[in-house]
Amino acid sequence: MKIYQMKNKLAPLLKQIATVGLGFLVMLLITGGRALGFIVGLSVVLGISFVVWSENKRIH
Repeated sequence: MKIYQMKNKLAPLLKQIATVGLGFLVMLLITGGRALGFIVGLSVVLGISFVVWSENKRIH
């Protein structure tokens, strides 16, 4: 695999990781680090949904 092909596959993944990580950080800041299990679960579901939606959009 060529370097530019790897870069084109890696860049969206890093962007998604950064976005989801930022979302978790904001959630923890808003809740003061004492998030309920429901809020953490909702954040996980939203993060997974974002990655699936983003990948689907990128592929099609």
